[in-house]
Amino acid sequence: MNMKEIRRKIGQDAQLFGVREVRMVGGRGDNQRLVEMENGTGLQLELLPDRGLDPYRLRYKGVNLSYITNVAAAGAAFADGTDRSFFTHFNAGLMTTCGLQNVGPANDFNGKHKTQHGRFSTIPADQVCAETVDVDGVPTMRVWGTVREATFFGLTLSCKRVVEMKYGENKITIRDIVKNEGYSREELMLLYHCNFGYPLLDKNTHLILPPTLVTPRDEEAKKGVNEYMLFHEPVHAYAEQCFYLDCEEDKDGMVYAALVNPDIELAVKVGFKKAELPFMTEWKQMGEQEYVVGIEPGNCHVEGSAAEEARGTLTWLEPGEEKEFGITFEILEGKDALAL
Repeated sequence: MNMKEIRRKIGQDAQLFGVREVRMVGGRGDNQRLVEMENGTGLQLELLPDRGLDPYRLRYKGVNLSYITNVAAAGAAFADGTDRSFFTHFNAGLMTTCGLQNVGPANDFNGKHKTQHGRFSTIPADQVCAETVDVDGVPTMRVWGTVREATFFGLTLSCKRVVEMKYGENKITIRDIVKNEGYSREELMLLYHCNFGYPLLDKNTHLILPPTLVTPRDEEAKKGVNEYMLFHEPVHAYAEQCFYLDCEEDKDGMVYAALVNPDIELAVKVGFKKAELPFMTEWKQMGEQEYVVGIEPGNCHVEGSAAEEARGTLTWLEPGEEKEFGITFEILEGKDALAL
């Protein structure tokens, strides 16, 4: 693709691709910021700056890939701070970031009370910038911002997030740098709660992984451990099943998990570095309306900070210390999807 020649034929980049900032009007998402990214070949992504700059709705050539709960794009004001408030504002979307100080159920640890899955997804990002820049001649849509989890007489953690999408490339890259800006040692729990729904998720969809050790989280998950990679039609009153997946990394230290629907010849491949995100959880929820599969890489399990410390796997950040994390989403179609 010769961009110099292409730009001779268009009035502005927005004719083919680009990034746009808008605001929602009405309902539970009223006045929330929304950033729309489009790569020019059918990939469309929405971001929610007021919800941790999390990716929300993902489409490819008009086909939905992400899962949206009945809560929809509710503003952070619907999080009332109670232990169960996560369920009143959980919109799912392509990715809900869990953390930065708790992943899993509410618990008490290190002199703090932790609400379910932490506060990250309720915090508005600041210093948000959305732009299109040329990188080696390829237009690149880039959005970045900073999420700060802070408490007076308490912690100060920041997360600088960059989301990128290139023209003509069906791939999304997210990089986070988490820093302890305070003066006390702080626990760090981070999990990328990636959510996929219909029509990508359907009865013949299946999960493809490298060689993997599978551990059911609880007794309910034991019932389905032999079919953890398979899915089916919605079931009334389905009880969720969660599996811990210890996946082998490739020669570059990467782990790739792919969700493939052969009926529509589409797949989404999720990639991450195992050194950064050593644990992965699969969330299998086959209920009516609550029909979703979660691929969830993280630096922890999903049982809360107290349980993680008891396991000996809780990560800590010293004052001034920072850690980097990242995840990629690649959309494949046709023979490329079926070849996975």
